[in-house]
Amino acid sequence: GTGNVVFDFTNCGTPYAIWGAYRDGNGPWTQVIPSAGVFRFSITSGLAAFAHVIRPFGTTATTINVRFMTRAEMSAAPIVDCPPFSGGTKIVNGSAVGLTGSQAVVLNLGGAFGSPSALFPTFTIAGVPGGDRDLVAYRFAVQPSLADRVLIRRDLNVVSGSTLSPLDFASAEAMAPVSGALTIGGAVAGDALSHEMYYLARSSCDRGQMYPAPTAPATTLFGVAPAQQRADDYHQVKVIAANGPVSRTLTQSFHAMGNRAVTLGGPIGTPTITSLGGTYKRLQAAFGLPLEYTAPAMLRYLQTTGVPRIVELIATRAWFGTTAAVLAMPDFAAVPGWSDTWGPGAGLAARWNIVATGGDVGRSSCGEGVQVIEAFASGTN
Repeated sequence: GTGNVVFDFTNCGTPYAIWGAYRDGNGPWTQVIPSAGVFRFSITSGLAAFAHVIRPFGTTATTINVRFMTRAEMSAAPIVDCPPFSGGTKIVNGSAVGLTGSQAVVLNLGGAFGSPSALFPTFTIAGVPGGDRDLVAYRFAVQPSLADRVLIRRDLNVVSGSTLSPLDFASAEAMAPVSGALTIGGAVAGDALSHEMYYLARSSCDRGQMYPAPTAPATTLFGVAPAQQRADDYHQVKVIAANGPVSRTLTQSFHAMGNRAVTLGGPIGTPTITSLGGTYKRLQAAFGLPLEYTAPAMLRYLQTTGVPRIVELIATRAWFGTTAAVLAMPDFAAVPGWSDTWGPGAGLAARWNIVATGGDVGRSSCGEGVQVIEAFASGTN
């Protein structure tokens, strides 16, 4: 086909997107047939939508993905799904020494993860990328404290299947972490606060977790001492505020460990979930969407029994055009090629969640002050 809109699934394998349809403004849903994994069609109205059904190879599970966008957003450039796999394939072995009692280690090499302990000191890391990578390891006992140690090994380009020399946390290679005070703003009554600390190493921005910890509105962060850092390394703190079926997170990057004050984004308005009826489960969510959540918002739901049947409705901020957001599963029953069996069963319970995102979405996390906020709500219908 031809047109001013292109959705490209050629990187996804076959079969993948087994059905597609689009809507131009308030017009009818129209089936579009892909050519070699590419859907092309034309949009003339200011608002548009594209739906496709995903069936992973060799399974009967399905995901219905519906994207609501403006014409300008949808036609600006080809929309390409399934970017090339960027993870690694190496397997690296090793061991940790200098651990006693309940001490354990969280370590990362190029983003691949391992967790030795005093009881089980050996480890195997799978999925290590090629090229020079940095190993970042953090020793802890129950919760982080100043007695813990950070060990960083730089510029490792090891052969797959090889074994590293032991990580000795009692040696000079390991250093005490430095600390800073964390002050959290924006919390409300009932929030259970916690935080997680990550380390982003090298210009490749390899991300590895250092530790998770419960927290209060004011608490202590632990991280890497300046003597162990390079200029392109960053800390990243993630603050979580959980409050029953709703929660919020804030993720912020910074180079040097020190005192930090962060403010959570506001909660989304209480969702109203409605079942629209039909031959498969069609849910609608209406909720308040504060202006600070500038990225696309999503309603996702899946049936709780049987073969996985998932629905994902994603709309851009410009498509909403207001802080009163509504996401509704369309009725595709009359569209050629559609099968009701792709959707969740009309009489089955479904778990749903709403995600709203704002901040520096799309930017590399490796930058001073780069911050992303999210708000979530969940339930069952």
